[in-house]
Amino acid sequence: MLLNRKILITFIIVLINISATFFCIGLESDITPLSRISPPIIRNDLKLKKHLATKNYFSDSIDRYKELKRNLKNLSIAEKELDIDKISISLSSIQHIYASLGNYKKAIEYNAKFKKYGMKYKVKNMIFNYYLNLSTIYYIQFNDELSLVNAFRALKYSSDETDTWHVYDSIGAIYTDIKDFKDSLFYARAAEAIVNRSSSNGMKYYIQYVIANIYLHQKKYKKSIETISTAFAKLKSPIGYEYNLHYISLAYAYFNLKKYDKALFYFNKNLNVSSSSTQVIKALSYIGRIHVKKHEYVQAYKYLKKAEKINNTTTKNNYNFMLINKGFYELFAAEKKYDKAYRYLLLYSIAKNKHYDHLLSTSSAVLKNEYVKTQVPILKEKLLSKARTLHKYNIFSLFLIIISSLILIMCFLFFYLYFTKKAYAKSLKELNSNLENEIKTAAEIQLSILPNLSDKFKRPEFTLYAELAPAKDAAGDFYDFFYLDDDRLALIVADVSGKGITAAIFMSFAKTILRNICPGEKNPADALNKANRILASNNVKCMFVTVFLCFYNIKTGIITYSNAGHHEAIILAENSKNNLGDMQKLTNRFHDKSFKSTYNSFGNLNNLPLGVMINSKYDTDQKKLELGESIICYTDGVTEGISPLEEEYGEKRLCKLIDEHRSSSPFKLTKKIIKNVIEFEGKNRFDDITVMIFKRNK
Repeated sequence: MLLNRKILITFIIVLINISATFFCIGLESDITPLSRISPPIIRNDLKLKKHLATKNYFSDSIDRYKELKRNLKNLSIAEKELDIDKISISLSSIQHIYASLGNYKKAIEYNAKFKKYGMKYKVKNMIFNYYLNLSTIYYIQFNDELSLVNAFRALKYSSDETDTWHVYDSIGAIYTDIKDFKDSLFYARAAEAIVNRSSSNGMKYYIQYVIANIYLHQKKYKKSIETISTAFAKLKSPIGYEYNLHYISLAYAYFNLKKYDKALFYFNKNLNVSSSSTQVIKALSYIGRIHVKKHEYVQAYKYLKKAEKINNTTTKNNYNFMLINKGFYELFAAEKKYDKAYRYLLLYSIAKNKHYDHLLSTSSAVLKNEYVKTQVPILKEKLLSKARTLHKYNIFSLFLIIISSLILIMCFLFFYLYFTKKAYAKSLKELNSNLENEIKTAAEIQLSILPNLSDKFKRPEFTLYAELAPAKDAAGDFYDFFYLDDDRLALIVADVSGKGITAAIFMSFAKTILRNICPGEKNPADALNKANRILASNNVKCMFVTVFLCFYNIKTGIITYSNAGHHEAIILAENSKNNLGDMQKLTNRFHDKSFKSTYNSFGNLNNLPLGVMINSKYDTDQKKLELGESIICYTDGVTEGISPLEEEYGEKRLCKLIDEHRSSSPFKLTKKIIKNVIEFEGKNRFDDITVMIFKRNK
C-alpha cells in the first residue's frame, strides 16, 4: 500500500501538470481592448522580465535527461535485485520524464513493464498503474478514445478509494475535452465524494480546481472564479502547485470576462510560480494578446517572441504554436500590417484545423466505441447504487450458510492466533496447515453443489457435458442444468465478478436463487427479472453476475433464452464447413475488430448483468437447434486467458480449436478446450474457466 501511494503521488503531479497545460483549450474568444496597465502591474512586468531573462529552459531539458539517466541506472539495479518496490518507483519516474519530453513511444514502452511485472508476480497495483499511466499518456496526445478505455481498465484493478478517485477524475477530464459536461461533472462529483472523506486538504482543493475547470469550459466564468477562490481560501499553507492552479484558473476566467487588468495580474503571478515551460509559453502568449487589446504593441511583440523562442527551444508543441500564431495575427492586424497578419492567420488556421479535427475525430470515436458504451452505464449505476437504501430478503441456501460460517470461524481463529503468536507459535503453525485443508474442503463442498451427469441426463435426444476449472481453490464461475418438466431442460452458465472466496459465496447465493426460481417461470426472462431483484437488493458489495440461461424443448429442439451481460454461445454444425458468421457478434470488444473469420453465434440481447440495477428488465428470444448442431457456452476465463508472453487467448484461437475438433464429442471437446487454455496460460492463470456443450441428437 505504501508503494502504491508513492506512485500515486507521482501521478498526481503529472495530472496537475497536464491539467494546467491543457487548461486553456477552447477558451479563446474575440475581445475588445480595455484601458492601459496600472502602475502595480508595470512593476510586476519589470520583475517578470528579469525572471524570464535568467531562466534557461534548454538547461531544464538537459537536467531532465540527467535525471532520466539516473533512473535508468536505478531500474537496471532494481531489476537485477528483483526489488519490486524500487522497480515501480524507477519505472514511474522514467515514463513520466519521457512523457514530459514528448517521447510518448518510449513512455509507453517503459510503462508496459508495469504490466509485465504485475502479471508475472501477481502485483495488482502495478497493473493498475500500467492502465492509468497509459490513459494519461493517450490523454496528453488528445487520443480520448484510448485514454477512456484504459481508465475503465484501470478501475478493474483499483485496490482502494485512493485509486478509484484518481480514475473518476481522469474520466471526468476526458469528458470535459469532448464537451460532455454532464458526465464530466458527474464523475468529478463522484471523485469529490471520495476525497471529502479523507483528511487531505490538498486533494480536496485539487478536486475543486477540476470542477472550476469544468465550469470554465462551460463558459460559466463567474462560477469558476467563485469555486476556485472558495477552495483556495480554505488552504492553510498553500504550496507551489496550489498557487499555480489558483492563478491560472483566475487568469483564464478574467480573460474571457474581458477584465484584462485582472487577467494580466494573475498571468504574471502564474509565471512567477510555473515550473513547466509549456505553462510559461501559454501565459506569455496570453499576456502578449492582452497587451494587443490594450494597444501596447511593443510589449505585446516582446512577450510573443519570448513565447515563440521557448517553444522552438523546448516543447515545439503544436497547440502552443497555434496560440502564438494567433497572438501575432492579432498584433499585426491591430498595427494594420496586413501582409504579416495574413501570413500568421494562415499558420494559425492550419494548426487550429489540424488540432480540432484530431480532437473531433477522437471524440467521435469515444461516442461510437461499444466498449465504452457498455462500461459507462454499469459504472454510473454502481456509483448511484451506493446511495440507495438496500432491502433485505430472507432467502438463503443451506450451502451458503455452511460456507459463510466456516469462513468466518477461520478468519476469527486466524486473527486471534496472529495477535497472540508469541504464546501460541507452535499451535499457530499447526492451525495454518489445518486452515489450508479447510479452505480446500470448502472448495470441494462448493464444487459438489454443481450438478452431476446422472443417467437421467443421458438420453438419446441430446448429449450434454460441462466442466469448471477454478483459478483458485474456490471459484466464481458456475453452471447448472435440471429438468423443468418432462419435456424441458434448463441450462445455465454464469460468471461472478471477482475471484476467490468472496466470489464463491456470491456464486452459491446466485445459483441457489436461479435453481429455485426457474421451475416456476414460463420463460428465462421472467426468471432473470425475479433473480435480479433479489440479488440487487442484497448487493452491499456491489457485486454482479453474468448469466446465460436457456430453456430447451427436447421434442421440438427450440431454445428459449435470455442473456444477462454474458458471452454469446457458439453454434457448431458437425458436418458443415461454413459454420461460423460475423466474429464481431461474439463479443463487443473493439480491439479485436481486425478479425474477419465467420462463426455462427446467438444470445446477445444487450442486457445488464444481474445485481447491477434493481429495475433492469430482461428480454428473451428463441432459436431452433437443428439435428447434429451443438451450442458451446463459456465464461471469459477462456477468451481472456493471458500467456506468459502477455498474449490474449482470444476468440480467434478458440474458434480455430473448435473448427479443428468439430467432430469430437461434447465430453472430448470440452476437455480439449480447457486443457488448451490452461497450457496457453502456463503459470499465468487469473480467471476461472467454465465450458458447457449441448448437442441435439434427434
